[in-house]
Amino acid sequence: MNNNESLFNVSKQPLRIEVVRSTSKFISSMSDVSAKDIVSLLSKHYSDVIMTNVNTIADLEALVARKPDLVFSGLYFIRDEARNGAKVWLADILEQHGIPYTGSDKHANRLSLNKHLAKQRLVEQGINTPAFKLARRDDTAPVTEGSLQFPLFVKPSNKSGGQGIDVFSVVHTTEQLQDKVRSIHENDHTDALIEEYLSGREFSVAIIGDLDGGLMPMPLELVAAEDSNGDRIRSQIIKSTDSEDMNEVTDPIERALVGNFAVDAFRAIGGAGYGRIDLRFNSACVPFFLEANHIPSLLQIDSSFLRAYEFTYGKDYEAMLLQLVQLALDRNYATTRQEFSPNL
Repeated sequence: MNNNESLFNVSKQPLRIEVVRSTSKFISSMSDVSAKDIVSLLSKHYSDVIMTNVNTIADLEALVARKPDLVFSGLYFIRDEARNGAKVWLADILEQHGIPYTGSDKHANRLSLNKHLAKQRLVEQGINTPAFKLARRDDTAPVTEGSLQFPLFVKPSNKSGGQGIDVFSVVHTTEQLQDKVRSIHENDHTDALIEEYLSGREFSVAIIGDLDGGLMPMPLELVAAEDSNGDRIRSQIIKSTDSEDMNEVTDPIERALVGNFAVDAFRAIGGAGYGRIDLRFNSACVPFFLEANHIPSLLQIDSSFLRAYEFTYGKDYEAMLLQLVQLALDRNYATTRQEFSPNL
């Protein structure tokens, strides 16, 4: 028995696990490569592990009818074309049928996918987030900065992977603001989120539950190259080419500051199991929430989540997947708050 099997006690347990994703890039949060890697490694420890593509309501009904012991979730929702494309949330359906799944519930996932709603929830909870406003596609009035202070940062309200973020995202004038908002409306086909720009350092904090019922933050500092304007922003090009540096946060005080802030933000929007919180410092090194991702990339190569896990635990990809499975099988982790220890 290897160390992972001994630690997690999952040597070929007789469980049926379905790794669920979609072939539609518009709704799946898990790549085909990642899903196959997960299936391959979990198959070493569980008796029946398969990958399932869920694209339609019929696919979802078939999944529920099979009633697997666990769904390793790689998508948030599918569209019900019979109801004008209404969203049907995977976590919601699985809960209704008593099927365990990895990650957060419908309500937390909805906040994760709608950045302005997540930010509003944090405002209500007294957690720092940059002042913001939403420029809706159907609003005919010219967009202005209003009470916000330049420079501003403009991005799509519900996209991931840096979509819609480029060298024009940091704006300094009303004209630049209107041009960028118009670009998002026309090219990304969504509302534009406008927030006050923070020029400080940026962090991505992976979060995972532990088997004792707590939440462990695993912070990385992300450093993108300066663009032609001298700004360091994680644009779509930067993210897609993995050209940013991902550095372990080793200072114990800073690690605790960033880690505790991220856990508070994660819990405020209802996160459970695992996920990621992105944040930035202002000029006084005070952390501010940027956005959350409740189904972060779990690629074996160039995944910030895996990099953070390895730095924090000193364990590999296989151990991480086994921990996620155990957490999903024991949902007690979702109700317990554990303060981050700076000594880890």
